[in-house]
Amino acid sequence: MKSIASTIAFGIFLVAAQTGVSRLQAEVADGDEPQLSALRAPALSPDEIARLIAEHQGIERKVESGEGMVLDLAGLASLDAATAQQLARYPGKELRLDGLETLTVEAARELAGFARELAGSAAKIGTILSLNGLTSLSDEAAQKLGGFMGSKLQLNGLTTISPRAAENLLRRNEFTLELEGLTTLDANVARILARPPAAAEFADDYRLLRGDRTWLLSTWSGKLPRLTVLSTDAAKELQSYKGFLALNGLTSLDAATAKMLAGASSYNLDLDGLQDLDVETAAALARMKPSVLRLNGLRTLPAATARALAGFKGHLLHLNGLERVDLDAARALATLKNNLMPWQSSTTDLGLSGLAALDAATASALAKFKGRSLNLNGLAFVDPETAQALAAFSGERLLLVGLKTLDPAAAGALAKFKGQYLSVGLASLSPAAAGPLANFKGRFLSLSGHETLDAGIAKALAPFQGELFLDDLTALDAAATRELAAANASFLHLRGLTTLTPDAAEALAGFPRGVCFRNLKHLTAAAARLQVQAPQNNSFNYGLNSSVSVLDPEAARIMAKYASQVLGNNSFGYGGLTTLSPDVARELAKFSGASLELNGVTVIDADTARALVGFHKDGCGAPDRRQCARASQQCPHCNASISLEGLTTLSAEVAAILGQFKGGTLRLDNTRNVSAAAMGPILAFEGSMLSMPGVRTVDLNTRPPTRAWQPPQDMLNRGAPRKQ
Repeated sequence: MKSIASTIAFGIFLVAAQTGVSRLQAEVADGDEPQLSALRAPALSPDEIARLIAEHQGIERKVESGEGMVLDLAGLASLDAATAQQLARYPGKELRLDGLETLTVEAARELAGFARELAGSAAKIGTILSLNGLTSLSDEAAQKLGGFMGSKLQLNGLTTISPRAAENLLRRNEFTLELEGLTTLDANVARILARPPAAAEFADDYRLLRGDRTWLLSTWSGKLPRLTVLSTDAAKELQSYKGFLALNGLTSLDAATAKMLAGASSYNLDLDGLQDLDVETAAALARMKPSVLRLNGLRTLPAATARALAGFKGHLLHLNGLERVDLDAARALATLKNNLMPWQSSTTDLGLSGLAALDAATASALAKFKGRSLNLNGLAFVDPETAQALAAFSGERLLLVGLKTLDPAAAGALAKFKGQYLSVGLASLSPAAAGPLANFKGRFLSLSGHETLDAGIAKALAPFQGELFLDDLTALDAAATRELAAANASFLHLRGLTTLTPDAAEALAGFPRGVCFRNLKHLTAAAARLQVQAPQNNSFNYGLNSSVSVLDPEAARIMAKYASQVLGNNSFGYGGLTTLSPDVARELAKFSGASLELNGVTVIDADTARALVGFHKDGCGAPDRRQCARASQQCPHCNASISLEGLTTLSAEVAAILGQFKGGTLRLDNTRNVSAAAMGPILAFEGSMLSMPGVRTVDLNTRPPTRAWQPPQDMLNRGAPRKQ
């Protein structure tokens, strides 16, 4: 991605040269994120901003991680309304104006228009307006910002906010509000922040919700890392909050305030700033409604406090800051009960990953814990006696990823664990220790920390019959691969590999049961065959489709055929592809499902476009798709969709070809540069939805220069109100 940064830097330089604005000093950060980074100018005129944005509308987007373009004007210290109006027209995903310390009502009104054109579309997701430099915000400016229709508004520089300003900001419930800089929290402000959005009225009963979805019921991020004191009244108001509540700035908490927090409806409560916890406060927190309690700042835990916490009725208790735990405290923690709620599929997890050492007696006490998971990832060493004690744990998951060494006797003891998941982290593992671990009878064995794998270790692991996770491997030589291919594992997870050599692919082809790759950058035909050779292997659940940046035509053919078999009437695509050849497009278009998504592609030529519109090329067979009786929901052809959200420009030739797509939806959500000659052909698309929210002007009277294209007779009237 260095070329992108170079292009951006050159573009900014060109703008400065053309306008004579020598003060524009571009600082383009290294890395993969395309952005116009940190223009160190105290003020820019509207004309300068307009020209700057116009020069950079075509910058390549980073779609692999779902991010778009970023305009960072961290040096901008002042902003008038006219300049704000131009900035609001920026077509990217993020607008960062963190240098502003004050904001006028007029400028706030204009900035609220940022991302307005994306409102109601999938492209809105991830749109961020960042104003983290503001140290104050008037009620009137807050009212204007409350009209923002993007995804997230960041005001993390505010140390305090008035109730009226909070009310004005959240009046529409359209975005997530971040106020992570608040050092004080008025009870009235807390009540407003905790108020669920109108869209959540259907789900007032928290018990009807899945715990992992409660964040949907919030318009405030729930994070207050700089809040060091919380009043009992403010804590009481937070009880109605249904998102993730993180109060990690609190260094002390009394029992009365803890009792109020414990009554909150939020899914989790983070109090990682607490370093001490008395018995009464611990008992209050143990009666909390939230399912997750994090107290990772505690360094010690007296037995009496541990006994109070043991009444916790949630399903995850994290005490990962504890450096040691004595025998009595361990015995108390082991009495934590399994407390399943209707929506929960797992039982209680206990996190103690801060423990650096553990003796056999304490390990034996902790092993009596009746929950699902015991996390001891901080342990660097366990002796055979301690390993034997831990193996007696009756839960499903035993996590020891911090181990640095493991002798054969300790490995043999751990292998007797009766649960389903054993995770052992070993940067170096000897064949002598790998052999005993292979006798583990559970379903999952994870060995992390290995970037390379010795053939002797691979051979020693061969007897294991469950799913083998070697996700930290970044390279595989032919000898180790041949040993893995001969293993008895039911499944191989090699999600750390970014490349697969032909020799390794050939060797793994002999493994009959399935291999998972998550991060391959180049998907060859051999790697694709490995993905589809086992019925139980569903690569689409492992993120491979977003990591691949190079796709061979034969691999595309294999995966499109496989996707047609396993995905049914769903979506398929490769979001990591930024370029697309006609041959690859032709194979992907053979997918028989509902949607073909190639949102990372930034430019296509006519041949590629022609190959893409082969997707559902026969249509539904009706003379006019609007006459198809099943078009609304049932017809697979009329509902077919092509998504090319990475395209920013559209030529007349490509537009004419895409306009012939026989499906129902064509998504070009980030296409902004459309000439008059291209607009007519793309409007000839006869499906049910043409999504181009980025286009600002449309000239319906323009005809392309070629006579080969003839628009439908009703094109000029399409979308216009009918006369009564």
